[in-house]
Amino acid sequence: MIPLEKYRRRAELETRMASSSLPVLPPATAELLDVMYKEGVSFDEVTAVVEKFPPVAARLIALANSSWSSPAVEVTSLDMACRRLGLLVVRSVSVALSIANVFNPRTCPAFDPLRFWNRAFLMAELSTLVVWRLPPAHALEPQTARTAGLLHNLGLLWLATWMPEETNKALSAAGKQEEKSTDQLLEAECGIGYIEASALLAQAWKFPRVLVTALLHHQNPDYQGQHWIAAAVVGVAGLLEKEEEDEEAQPDLDDPRLAALALSPQDLTALKSDLPAKREQVRRLAETLFR
Repeated sequence: MIPLEKYRRRAELETRMASSSLPVLPPATAELLDVMYKEGVSFDEVTAVVEKFPPVAARLIALANSSWSSPAVEVTSLDMACRRLGLLVVRSVSVALSIANVFNPRTCPAFDPLRFWNRAFLMAELSTLVVWRLPPAHALEPQTARTAGLLHNLGLLWLATWMPEETNKALSAAGKQEEKSTDQLLEAECGIGYIEASALLAQAWKFPRVLVTALLHHQNPDYQGQHWIAAAVVGVAGLLEKEEEDEEAQPDLDDPRLAALALSPQDLTALKSDLPAKREQVRRLAETLFR
């Protein structure tokens, strides 16, 4: 795209944003998200806030009784469901379900919700695994890393809802060429890529600055500004996810984020060994929730 056309697209984007505004989270949803991405919350606190969202509570109980969970006894209450699934799963699923309700990407044929949430859940798991291997000097709250991984492609969900025709063209082209990334194709068609869109949403929804930064810079291996650790953790998770998905991909041991986070080749080997099981686990989870 020539620069003049790019500027025209950007001007059109800004006009549309001013007229249609960013999606707004209902107040109760904001409360749910606030609890879910904070560290140190208890089962009782999580249960208390989820009880305010009957659809989410019902889905958690259904998930706890599904073949994905394989309970020994029937789960009949939200408290039982939360304890059966564990806080990590409950928090990720609650965030995913509450955010999914804000958007409606059905008019974008190329958008695959199952693929979207499968990758989101996998990135949440990988970001958690990466942060657990960090040395004390690079400590990051695991739930912060997990939430950043889960929401790393949030902007794609928004664009598929807000600009379905343009997003459909970009996603359709993504499977036919390797010269440009999905983010670049979206920028060409929509005037904004999903990375910037994710950060805009997170900022509009008043997420903590660390999450906004991680969403905006996770694909920039050279970013060293404020909250660089969170961005680097999600970025390394993305490297692992891409390598495991593409059997021909080779590990980029020269990626500066690996050295910056003090991750050794042994750390990478251990992380990769967990990938197949995690991928299968989140695939079944996404199918249970979104198919």
